[in-house]
Amino acid sequence: MLPFFACLVTLVDRKSRFLLSSKAKKKGSTSVKDKMISCLTGQPCHSITPDRGMEFAKYAEISATLEKVKFYFPLPHHPWQRGTNENTNGLLREYFPKSCDLDDLMMYQKRIYKVKWMK
Repeated sequence: MLPFFACLVTLVDRKSRFLLSSKAKKKGSTSVKDKMISCLTGQPCHSITPDRGMEFAKYAEISATLEKVKFYFPLPHHPWQRGTNENTNGLLREYFPKSCDLDDLMMYQKRIYKVKWMK
């Protein structure tokens, strides 16, 4: 089994396309939970539709912390039920391929800057 590397947590509003993203230290449920809570605290949030990965195992804690926000899990092998997020992740893959090590930010700093200022 491969070690857990850092990952990007992406949260996209379906209607406005507003993107919140943050780097989690590893792709584990505790790290992802902490990043989701820090990104969404103070933001209007009615529901979250994560993918079916184990990194969202602490969804009940996230829901309780964010004032009972509802979680809706898509059916297995139905990525179109999360279309906006899947599309956003695909666009981010251009700058951050799956093979990249997000812990090496010096190498990706120019890419982060480029994404931040994309029009």
